[in-house]
Amino acid sequence: MSKKKVLLVIMVVICLTSIVGFLILYSRMPRWGKECQIFVMRSSSMEPTIMNDSFVVVDKSVRPNEIVAAPAPDGDIIAFYRPKGWRDPNDLIVHRAIDKFSKGNVTYFYTKGDANPWRDSWEVPEDYVLGKVVDVSLQPYTVWGLWLLVTAAIATVTGVLSLVLFVLIRAEKKVTKPISYPAKPPPIIRVCPQCGRVLAEEAKFCSNCGKKLKTT
Repeated sequence: MSKKKVLLVIMVVICLTSIVGFLILYSRMPRWGKECQIFVMRSSSMEPTIMNDSFVVVDKSVRPNEIVAAPAPDGDIIAFYRPKGWRDPNDLIVHRAIDKFSKGNVTYFYTKGDANPWRDSWEVPEDYVLGKVVDVSLQPYTVWGLWLLVTAAIATVTGVLSLVLFVLIRAEKKVTKPISYPAKPPPIIRVCPQCGRVLAEEAKFCSNCGKKLKTT
């Protein structure tokens, strides 16, 4: 196999590998839809289950009676507004539901961060629960860092291989020179020695006076 074909195969393999790598990275990115919302964890209270600066996807369609309340790691992780008399959208907390109880017709949850030694001091009413955490992705900086690293590596390798391939193609091009044929010898001119008439090269007799010509 020639060097050009080897380089072309390598470039095709790199392209296919890059597609697979992008698909893998894409599969690790958080998913969302009409009933889901994405947050970035800004606390270490749920480590190591949810690392600080991780993507957190919350399913808002989950009903309170569908939330499993149990100690870690069995209880569901929920996103809720900090109970302080009103639902403050700027004060969302992501902790694990470790227990629940009913007071009147309202369900309340006890919550706790996995990294905290004690449970939270509040009781979270069901209408303060935004939803259940259904996906925890890689840290955003890690995701984008991997994405940029893979993209830069693929671009660099592909560019170098393209340059090498271009050089090989240029080197294999042959300069076409015009084919030189040997020069034709000048035609032999025969002259009749008797009358001086110019005759054809193959003539054996003079066409004018009929003298026989000498053959060579």
